[in-house]
Amino acid sequence: MNNLDLVFERLGGKRYERYLAVLCPFHPDTKPSCFVYLDRYFCSACGAGGTTSNLLRKIGSLPERANVQSTSATRNPFTRWLTQFRTIQRICNTSSKRTSTYLGQRGISEHIQRSLKLGVLENWIVFPILDHFGDITGAVARRGGESISRTKYVLPYGQNSGLLYVPSWQAIKEQKEVFVTFGIIDAITLFILGKASCSTTTGQHINIEAFSNIKKKIIFIPDELEEKSAYQISTKLGLRGSVKVLPYPYGTKDVSDWFMQDRKSLEAIL
Repeated sequence: MNNLDLVFERLGGKRYERYLAVLCPFHPDTKPSCFVYLDRYFCSACGAGGTTSNLLRKIGSLPERANVQSTSATRNPFTRWLTQFRTIQRICNTSSKRTSTYLGQRGISEHIQRSLKLGVLENWIVFPILDHFGDITGAVARRGGESISRTKYVLPYGQNSGLLYVPSWQAIKEQKEVFVTFGIIDAITLFILGKASCSTTTGQHINIEAFSNIKKKIIFIPDELEEKSAYQISTKLGLRGSVKVLPYPYGTKDVSDWFMQDRKSLEAIL
């Protein structure tokens, strides 16, 4: 589990793609005023803030607000699956026998799901990570609509955090520029729109060496509120990196949302 998973287990709240909105544990909060990211947090009401690691240490001394029960609903499903299937490859092959209704609702058709070897296992959506040769080198699981887990995204324990999710290495090979998102579904959306794309598998925390095998122009497309991280990462790529901040329409916060609301206007912007 990462820091967001641990905070969510203790404080609950509302989970978004890259952050949590929770009731602040440091003052009598009546609405979620505290925003927790993977590496930092801040409260818009009382001004509390700092690193997320420090927040975890602090809420560890607040048992009345904590929920640290170890149940099957909060455990990493890959641990259970590896006991049953032995390898990540077998997990992905098994999950690919089912398509996801949720992904269908996000505009990712069954045909696309099958072509990308996406699947469902125990109400988790499984995204296999493929290398240039089409071999499975890792995986990411996303909580499905019927899952009772509080964790939204999980990786197998010990998996290389520098792995990228790439819908099509062929598209990266053929096109002059590659769009990078901090979310897998966003990367798939860009792939559907005919773009060479990839996604980090650890959100906004990525080692720049992950892009060493992509000798192309790298363009980051951040979600709303992720612009700062995108600029920080792109700067490390020098002239090869850049950021495209999209004017997300009202009611949307990322590429997938916009795609669902108005595909044509998104294509025009890109």
